[in-house]
Amino acid sequence: MSRAAVAAVGASGYFAAMQTERTGLEVTRRALVLGAGAALFLNLACPYSVLVLQNAGLTSDYIAAGAMMVFLVLVGLINPLLKVTVKSWALRTSELVVVYAMMVVASAIPTWGLVTNLCHILTRPFYYATPENRWAELIQPLIPSWLAPHEAEAARFFYEGLPAGMSIPWGAWLVPLMA
Repeated sequence: MSRAAVAAVGASGYFAAMQTERTGLEVTRRALVLGAGAALFLNLACPYSVLVLQNAGLTSDYIAAGAMMVFLVLVGLINPLLKVTVKSWALRTSELVVVYAMMVVASAIPTWGLVTNLCHILTRPFYYATPENRWAELIQPLIPSWLAPHEAEAARFFYEGLPAGMSIPWGAWLVPLMA
């Protein structure tokens, strides 16, 4: 808006005009909620895909393949259906950008960026401890109980797999994964 236009409408009119110009570009609550939900989904689906299904499709690269897949479904299928059925529920471009940005940032957590390496790093001092390297007395006492599962069986099952019919020992992993 030019200075002449500001002078003509006054200061209050200027701010009203600026708010009108910004409509559609703000970060909305529903974009944040949808982005957080999609980020949570990726943070659960990616480790499950690698560790349980033994399929690295979502996490096999540093690019956010999982985020891109979810975003393409959102843009190519869900949002067009919403535009046809319940137009007010359809996401604007700015909301789609927020959702995608949240997914891309969050997808670094469960993939090669953090969790894929972190679970191995946390269990190594317990699985590879031997009398020769003395990790049980030198390293393990330095690791807080909330940071890594301290049960030798949990580390062994992580590397060697669970016995047939046994469920994942979530009790050993819950606090470290939440930390």
